[in-house]
Amino acid sequence: MTIRDELKKVITGLTIPQEYLCLALEDFTDPLKISVSPDKGSTVFADVTSNHLFLGYKPVVIGIYNPDETTSIALSGLSTVVLNFHYRTNRIASLSLTLVDTRLLDGKKIFLYKAVQGDHEFLNTFHRFINHYRLKFRKQELGNVDLPGNLIDQVRIAYAVPRIIGLITLSDGSKMNMFPTDLHGPVNDRFYIGSLRIGGKANEQVEVLRKVVLAQMSLSTYKEVYRLGKNHMRDLAGRGQFTLHDQNSDAFDFPLPAGVLRYWELSLMDSCDIGIHRVHMYRIINFKRLVENGKTLAHIHQYYAQWRQDRKIPTQLLLR
Repeated sequence: MTIRDELKKVITGLTIPQEYLCLALEDFTDPLKISVSPDKGSTVFADVTSNHLFLGYKPVVIGIYNPDETTSIALSGLSTVVLNFHYRTNRIASLSLTLVDTRLLDGKKIFLYKAVQGDHEFLNTFHRFINHYRLKFRKQELGNVDLPGNLIDQVRIAYAVPRIIGLITLSDGSKMNMFPTDLHGPVNDRFYIGSLRIGGKANEQVEVLRKVVLAQMSLSTYKEVYRLGKNHMRDLAGRGQFTLHDQNSDAFDFPLPAGVLRYWELSLMDSCDIGIHRVHMYRIINFKRLVENGKTLAHIHQYYAQWRQDRKIPTQLLLR
């Protein structure tokens, strides 16, 4: 590290320069385990590492899906729960959640929660205090959503799990749009859930056209995928505006992005609003894997990446 980096580390606790860091999902080792409990002092009653979804950031929206019968009964009787983030045997973060909606898919409940409080140990108290006040004086980037108070820490905690950055493609037959999303995931082989920002053109296009292709992307496309973020607020455009695969999707015949590893073709079924997000429930029409052993693009937050670096947990990160 340079002297400047060392000074920054002393003052802020940070040496990693970007807020979100890209990585290959398949190469991410020693991840956190996620569990749910009635409150912080209670015994954990379910591991939800593989069956929770991050679906929103204002508020933080968490979906818990496909619970076993015992867990489903327990969750049905609780209006509040705690989501715990464990590194091995130690809890290093938690989100206090309030139930806002339940949906029934294939006979199993999907529980939708919003976070009301987040606590973590990614940085110490002093560094969290310093960084909180640094943010107050940082210029807000155009298009970014303000995350006041504890909400920003709730978001940091949610991104302590690698979140896959997919690309949504839609088309009206002559024009198309393509934009990234990391607020999504399959519930099973029949249903998919994802959310988009209310008022954005991307959400409007999904609601009008009602069919989308959601592609998981190769790590090598990370710069291009981030660049497409501006398309959330853009109109449909001609194919020549996009970098495309040589194949179209099987069922909808939609263009596919270059670098696609696998994709779902989805038909919009239902939606609900939570904060600034419209949570969409889709029926899976088709799933296809194009690449068997690709590296899937995902990202984590700077605070958790720094926590791993400080403990010398091997983590291969890409800076944009």
